[in-house]
Amino acid sequence: MSKTKHKSQRTAEKPATIASTPPANRNISTTPFAWIGIALLLIALVARLRLLDIPFERDEGVFAYIGRALMGGERLYTDLYDNKLPGLYLIYGLFTSVFGVQPSGIHLGALLWQLATLAVLFFWLREVIGRDRALAATGLFTLYAASGQVLGFAAHATQLCALPAFAGLWALWRGTVNGRSPQAAWIILAGLGAGFAIWIKQQALFYAVFGALYLAWWFFGRGRSESITRAMGMGMLYALGVILPVGLSAAWFASQGRFDDFWFWTVEISTGEKFKTQSSGGLFFFNFYFPKVIAQWWWVWFSGLFGLIVMLRQKQMPEQRALAWLLPLSLWGVSLGGAFYPHYFVLALPWLSICAVVGLDTLLRKYGSAGWIAAAIVVLWPVLAHNGYWFYENHRAVLWRAYGSNSFQEMAEIGAELKKRSSPSDSIAIIGSEPELLLSADRRSALSHLFFQGVVQRHARYAQFQQQTREELWGRRPRFVVLPGGQFEHLKDDPLVKEIVARLQKEYHTICVVDLEEKKSKITWDPPPEQAVPKTLFWVMVMERN
Repeated sequence: MSKTKHKSQRTAEKPATIASTPPANRNISTTPFAWIGIALLLIALVARLRLLDIPFERDEGVFAYIGRALMGGERLYTDLYDNKLPGLYLIYGLFTSVFGVQPSGIHLGALLWQLATLAVLFFWLREVIGRDRALAATGLFTLYAASGQVLGFAAHATQLCALPAFAGLWALWRGTVNGRSPQAAWIILAGLGAGFAIWIKQQALFYAVFGALYLAWWFFGRGRSESITRAMGMGMLYALGVILPVGLSAAWFASQGRFDDFWFWTVEISTGEKFKTQSSGGLFFFNFYFPKVIAQWWWVWFSGLFGLIVMLRQKQMPEQRALAWLLPLSLWGVSLGGAFYPHYFVLALPWLSICAVVGLDTLLRKYGSAGWIAAAIVVLWPVLAHNGYWFYENHRAVLWRAYGSNSFQEMAEIGAELKKRSSPSDSIAIIGSEPELLLSADRRSALSHLFFQGVVQRHARYAQFQQQTREELWGRRPRFVVLPGGQFEHLKDDPLVKEIVARLQKEYHTICVVDLEEKKSKITWDPPPEQAVPKTLFWVMVMERN
């Protein structure tokens, strides 16, 4: 009995890994995996540093603007509107306070955040699949997550939510597989990790679902006979950890009498018309974006799917088999809302990378060390096929390939000029969704709706938001009004927008016309009246109050 007990303790202290039970050729060295992982990490770091000052894109603009405003005392969901949970804006507020609101500052904050994320992922995976494979999986995830295919140069919520999520999974592993005591503390930390991930990005919900399923399997699905009372207690602790971040936020808003605002923006508008619209077009979005996401990466996806099958079929390490379910669950998380935007797929990339390394390792052990060349090609092909992005392409080329005719670089240039032409007390109204201009101009928004779609969507507050926009636009009398043509085309049929245009023609005059083109846009300031009309399909106009 004593020997059995000691054997069980050793197993808990050092769980079996793929390294300890290879499928075939036991003599193959895993050291090349470590060097491949380090090479991928360095390539990704070079690209992120090279693109540190790339202009803000739309989402970054609104997150940074709101984050800075929150630090200045403005109220989320009441003074400034967006549909993410508070964690994301508080992280951006931290970045703006420490590093400033310029693109290099926000991107530096996001890079340091991701370095912490990678450290947590590596140290956890080292316990799961061994050091060398952990380095390879971490490196592959870092490279893919930094790629232009998933907009990896920008600080999206899908990048930021990974840190607490990985920490929560590590705590879950330590509280179960590693048998660390006290188990209750590790379980509640696991729940908090998933909860804080959701607090940053709602689609991280799949982490909480995985944790609940994993605990149910751990206590009842492995031939164990656990006390139902103990299992339920652990489950309740986990649920408490998951609920706590969002629950405390909801309670705080309720204490201020603003729970309705919190609920509307984080739940109703996200699951109302916007959700229905995106879900109904889900197949279109998937067919449009997914080919872009896997471009140059399809060998990694093949390897990942093969590795997923390997992990699900192996019986020696049931805990690793359970972890394999993170890949399909993360793809379910990507699908929530039906938008399938490229940066959403970042949620799945760590688990794809782990499965890909397991798949490559299995092939190497079956076919011998000569397969290292093939393995290196699989993971390095995305670099070789698109080396310009990683090493030398300029900002304009990167932005145009990622976003097409969106005017992110032009907004930075327009904002810099408007800053010269205005005083700090002047405000800017954007009839569209390009809040990044406000940051480069260092001027306040005249409108609470930084994303104008919330004004024209049909929802419970449609009439209220329309009237609010009228009052803000004409009551605050912004010095400048900006019309981004690509978005204006989708807004122009709304009655309020027609009303705004008619009044602008009387009270404002055009001071800038931008004709967007791939190589170099033409920005014309103070054009004569006969030239104050865009000549291209995609354009931007800036108007100044008479």
